[in-house]
Amino acid sequence: MEEAKRVLDNRDPRKPFFLYFAHQQIHDPLDLPPQQKYQDACSHIDQRGPAGQDRFTLCAMASRLDDAVGELVSYLEAKDLWNN
Repeated sequence: MEEAKRVLDNRDPRKPFFLYFAHQQIHDPLDLPPQQKYQDACSHIDQRGPAGQDRFTLCAMASRLDDAVGELVSYLEAKDLWNN
């Protein structure tokens, strides 16, 4: 996210731009985000069974990705670039 902000802040506003935002949040190996809020958001996931923990971890990772995309959208809106 910080690199995307840096690119947007340092671009020439007179020129069009393209930003490819390839977030690395959901990938192997599955790694549970350490922030408790993402685990709390997925508390409804049944962690029992062979895939239960993986489903819980994927849910938390997707929740973190959703926050990151929301942060980017808010940043673009604040810079008046969202409707560009």
